[in-house]
Formats: sequence, structure tokens, C-alpha cells
Amino acid sequence: MAVRVRKLARELQHTPGEVLGILHAIGIERYRSPEDMLPTAMADKVRVASRRGVKPVKIAPLAVPAQARQVEAPPQEVDVMAQLVPGVQRHGREPHRPRPAPSKGTAPALSPAPPPPPPAVSSHAPPPPAPVAPTVTQRDRELQRREQDLSARERRLGRDREDFARALARQDLERAALQAELARMRAELEEARAAERVAVDAAAAALATAERMQAGAREEIERVRRSAVEEIAAARVRLEEEGGAPLDALLQERGLSGLEEHGRAVSALFTTRAGKARLGQLRVLDAAGWRATLREALVLTSSDPAEQVPTGWAGVQVSLDRAELPSATELEKRVERVGEIWLLFGYRRVAVMGGGGLWQRLLRAGIDARVEIRFVSPDVGPSELLGWADVLVVWGASLRGEKAQRLSEEQFPVLFVAGETLTDLVLAVEAYAQA
Repeated sequence: MAVRVRKLARELQHTPGEVLGILHAIGIERYRSPEDMLPTAMADKVRVASRRGVKPVKIAPLAVPAQARQVEAPPQEVDVMAQLVPGVQRHGREPHRPRPAPSKGTAPALSPAPPPPPPAVSSHAPPPPAPVAPTVTQRDRELQRREQDLSARERRLGRDREDFARALARQDLERAALQAELARMRAELEEARAAERVAVDAAAAALATAERMQAGAREEIERVRRSAVEEIAAARVRLEEEGGAPLDALLQERGLSGLEEHGRAVSALFTTRAGKARLGQLRVLDAAGWRATLREALVLTSSDPAEQVPTGWAGVQVSLDRAELPSATELEKRVERVGEIWLLFGYRRVAVMGGGGLWQRLLRAGIDARVEIRFVSPDVGPSELLGWADVLVVWGASLRGEKAQRLSEEQFPVLFVAGETLTDLVLAVEAYAQA
């Protein structure tokens, strides 16, 4: 919608001359009056230019014609129809005749003047009235309005200047905060780098120490290996001189390495006829040690050893009269019988001294849960037994004379088991119950 220049000037808080100057500054020079109408597109261009701060250019005011500066009083009465249509006269009224001005010093004539000729009627339309020059009051008002617009613009510029100063102050504060944060982050980065360098140096030192220790360990292992090889060679020479050789040395010469391969080889060899034939030729140097190993690690069973013997012990199936470990059903019955006897005598806390590791494991697994069993060392003091246990079972072990004497003086029940197997324990507990 079109808008007048002066209305747009009030909207933008400018004078009409400034609006016209902005139009001329952006290249639109056909508008020169505050009364001109601007199209919508043109008015939008002026608004955009005003927001961007385009400075208006000075334009020359419109030239006022000389005839327009003289203000003539209009005739008292003009017959428009007589001017437009020739020969037309207003009905009932005589045409206007101007009165002649009286001359100075003479009296007006009393006789009427002859009628003037009829006015010439032009066939064209009358010319438009000349613009009226503004009066002093209008100029004052215009100046006052311009002063108000100028003061409002100055106030607006002052507010914009204050806002700009506040924005600059905020930017300065933010810049200072960012610089402080950047300095802090740089300091933290330097500290992290320093700590990382210290950690790397420490790790390098630790690695060097570990390498030195590993080198020392390798040298020690090599020394021990050489010493062992030398000892084995010396033992082999000695045994060969005495008329024998160690079995592991012979297995190693055959191409076997390590205890696992030696054990599998011996196990497989002595199941053959050739190995069994050579079994009588084997001799051991430590007979007592081999007896203890056979007693503790080898179990004689009456059924399949794979079903009864736990991992870590060797089992051999023999006849029932020579078996140390009965069948699983019979073993469960015997252990339950031992628990019933102890509960019948009121022995809920039983201290066991001695017994092999396999027999202790089987006894603990099958005994009644109401009976608490504690396996003690042969060196335990009598005071500890008297404070906790209800009965002491000496299973294949011997008590010192002084300790047995003190326990008998305290009337502490002691059950002696001659053998070391679980069957010996069951038989001893049954005999104790019948006594």
C-alpha cells in the first residue's frame, strides 16, 4: 500500500527532507515533495536504508513560481457554468459587474455605468490554483517538529551508544574470563605433561630394573641348570661305577622330557610284559621315603579307582580282603556309623591327630553335620584340646609321654587308632563303643 513521504518520515522519526535525501542517496531522484506518494516496495527500501545508516543527501527545495507568491483575493462570485458553457447565465440573478474605483478628490457618479461586455469564455478548463506559500506559524511548527525529531534521534543515539558501551564492557569481561580460562588450561596442560614425563621416566627406570633383574634371573637359571646337569652327570657316572643308573636319566636319553612324560612312560611301560619283567631289577636309594610315598599317595580299593579315588592320589583295585577303601555304599555306611557313635557318647567336637590326607578328606565329607571335626598337629598343647574338644582321636600317630600323662590326669577321653586307613578308624570307634 502506498504511503506519503511525510507519513513515512514520522514513522522513521526523520524529517521529510531526510527521507527525500535517503531516496536520492539510494538512486531514486524523482521524488522531491513531502506530499509525494511512495509505493510499498519503495517505502521498504527507505526503511532498510534507514536501518543500515544511509546518510541522506541534501537536495535543493522546489522553486515556487512568481505568480504563486502573490496571493490574490478570489472574486466574490464566479459563475462556473458561464465559464464552461458559452451563453449560459444564472437564472434570476444579474451577472457580477465590478465596481469602478473612485478617483481621489472626486465624488462618485450617480449615473450607472454602461454594462461591461460579457466575459470571454474559454473552451479549456481553468488552470489549477497556485500553491499557497507557508506562513510564519507553519514554519515555526515545522521547525519545532524538526527540533523534536532531532532531540528524539539524539536520545535514541544516546541509548544506542550506551547499549554499545555496555556490550563492549561485557565483551571485555568475557574476553578476560576466556583469557583466564585459557591460562588455567595451559597451566594444567603443562602440569599434565610434566607428570606424564615423570611417569614415563619412572616407567623407563622400572623397565630397566626389571630387565636387569630378568637378566640376572636368566643367568641364575642357567647357572642352576648347568649345576643340575653336572650333578646328574656326576650321579650317573657314580651309579654306573656302582653298577646302576637313574631311571629318569635313561628316560631322558630315550627322548622324553619332563616329569609328565616320564610318568606316562613309566605307567605305560609297566603295564606291558617287558616292563613287568624288568620291575624286579629296579632299586631305590631312599627306601623310607618310598615307603611313605606308597603309603600316602597309593590307595588300595575294592572297586574301580576312577569312581572312588579323588584327583591327586593313585588307586589300584585289589581283592576285598586286602582293600583299604571299600565300595562307595559301604564307605558311606561306615562313616555314618562313626558319626552316630560319637553323637551317642555326646562327642560333638572331635579333635583328630594324624591320618592321611585322603582319609581326612573322606571322613570330613561323609560325617554327620552335627559333629564338628578339627584336625590338629601332634605338637598342639593339652590346654588347647581341653578348652575345645570333647574327645581326641590319635590316628596312626603317637603322643608324647608327658602329654599323654597330662591328658590322663585330666581324665580327657583319648581314642587310639593303630592303623592309618579309614577302615582302621571305623573298627577302632566300634571297639571303643563296645568297651
